[in-house]
Amino acid sequence: MTIRSISEDVQEDVDCFHCGTDYGVIYKNHETGIESFDCNYCGLSAEYPL
Repeated sequence: MTIRSISEDVQEDVDCFHCGTDYGVIYKNHETGIESFDCNYCGLSAEYPL
């Protein structure tokens, strides 16, 4: 059993709302309180508070 620290990034694969592909990824960093979205297809990137 692996115990993850709350300070580690949590990654979630999602669809990109810009290009419509399934290459989007949301990273949630609870240590910094920042959530970011990156698309590995069209390059869209955004950061916002949790």
